[in-house]
Amino acid sequence: IERMVIRKYNISEDDFKIMETVVLKTEPHKAGQQWKFAGAFYYATTVLTTI
Repeated sequence: IERMVIRKYNISEDDFKIMETVVLKTEPHKAGQQWKFAGAFYYATTVLTTI
């Protein structure tokens, strides 16, 4: 997969390693996934009905 990404997006191996490190170090939000569908739908419905 690494080779495919490097070829497709024309990036160097060093840039790929940096990107890989950044992705692996990402941490989820403390409270979990911020916008689950149900929460987003509830928020949008509340905003629309308030307006």
